[in-house]
Amino acid sequence: MKVRTVVLGFALLSFGNASQAHHSYAAEFDRDKSMTIEGVVTEVWFKCQ
Repeated sequence: MKVRTVVLGFALLSFGNASQAHHSYAAEFDRDKSMTIEGVVTEVWFKCQ
């Protein structure tokens, strides 16, 4: 039973990382196109992993 739990946990952790890593920066953003955003920053949130 312990081996099965360890294998399942490892599989879940492995698949979670792979699903986040397969998105390409180039597919979402154009490096050659500049953009200017103006405004006031009212709140900043930090997420530590």
